[in-house]
Amino acid sequence: MHVEILVPLGVMAMVVLIVWFKTVGRRQEKERQAEILRQLIDKFSSGEDFAQALQGPAGATLADALALEGGRKPRQTWLGLAVPAFVLTFIGLGFLILAAVEDRDLIIPGITIGAVGAGLLVATLLAWRVEKREREDAERTGGSDRPDDQRTSDGP
Repeated sequence: MHVEILVPLGVMAMVVLIVWFKTVGRRQEKERQAEILRQLIDKFSSGEDFAQALQGPAGATLADALALEGGRKPRQTWLGLAVPAFVLTFIGLGFLILAAVEDRDLIIPGITIGAVGAGLLVATLLAWRVEKREREDAERTGGSDRPDDQRTSDGP
């Protein structure tokens, strides 16, 4: 087998393994949440008892902790994309600088890694704009879908 093939294959295998580990971890977390929810429902004798228990502030906290949809806030998404985007972009730039100075063979990994980083930068920008637009829409309508919004019932 040629040495030139090993590095790209290693990178692809690493990406596949990272995605697989994240998928398995998410699945295990969802199964754990579902089991906890199942045990919690079994503990109550009726659905009405369960609904009453969830109506209080402790129940709201429990419901948020057991949320099975796994929805992340757009702000968390763009913040989570920003770090790998910058890291990959600068690694790609480093490879391109090395390709210009030392070895021309480094131009392909430089372009590949830099392109992935640039794509993540674009995704970060788009997620940031979506979060900004949603926040502006919530402010304009007077409501907020953010759970950390502390509104009182006697407010406007």
